[in-house]
Amino acid sequence: MKLPPQETRKGPSLVLVGIDFRHAPLELRERISLSGRDEIDDAIGRVLSHRSVEEAYLLSTCNRTEVYALPRNEEEAYRAVVDEVFDTRAPGVERQGRLYVRWHEEAAEHLLSVACGLESMVLGEPEILGQVKQAAELAVFHKAAGPVLKRLLKTAQDSGRRARSETELSVGAVSFGYASVELARNIFSHLETTRVLLIGAGEIARQVARNLRERGAKELVVANRSAERAESLLLEFPGAQLVPFDDRVRHLAQADLAVVSTSADQPVITRAHVEEATARRGDRPLLLVDLSVPRNVA
Repeated sequence: MKLPPQETRKGPSLVLVGIDFRHAPLELRERISLSGRDEIDDAIGRVLSHRSVEEAYLLSTCNRTEVYALPRNEEEAYRAVVDEVFDTRAPGVERQGRLYVRWHEEAAEHLLSVACGLESMVLGEPEILGQVKQAAELAVFHKAAGPVLKRLLKTAQDSGRRARSETELSVGAVSFGYASVELARNIFSHLETTRVLLIGAGEIARQVARNLRERGAKELVVANRSAERAESLLLEFPGAQLVPFDDRVRHLAQADLAVVSTSADQPVITRAHVEEATARRGDRPLLLVDLSVPRNVA
């Protein structure tokens, strides 16, 4: 690893190590993706256990996993981040040249660009700012973000909000949830009579449900491991039905459109599940969309 010349630094020392859709295929990104709070807590804790790292911030979405660290020793901090977050989940990823590294002001500028939606697969997509904010709250809660990263994260969130309110960047931008519903509209002539199964009840499921309701969908069935979270989703969408997670295959057989968006690290819909469902449904078409990372349909 080549460190930047000291004289180029304009602000506090900072290192970013990341992987995204531009540098790695989905099958590699999903191995590195940290999908649950416990996984993120553990990764941040391991990075901060190294004396070379003073502050840390971890952002993990479906299209990127990035770690920003304030180092006491640059080379050792870089090594700690790679070893504890990336190589431990995908051995050899550094040797494969899949990681990107930014130093100092370039690392800070990259985070601002991410928050503004400029680094997204869908330019200006709306979810990323909320994801940056949630990850920032977690870093502050665990005291992983200190004065330097707190200031940077506030600047990034302010920049993201301004990019959306003062420019036309987000005009016409779409989310993956929106794109899924548009795909369904191309297949099913009337969403009003389309039976929809949502497996998962997080923010992505909420966006899908919102887009479906705006386009007339009435029959929404939600299957989620956490009944409390699913009930929260149902409060926003009266008339939606909550079913036990273990009954998902039975309801898959009855659905026209199924959208899977859980944080499970193993598939929740398998080939055997699909074969069982299709055997029950006859010739009716089924659109099955997996918006999970790692993939939940296999």
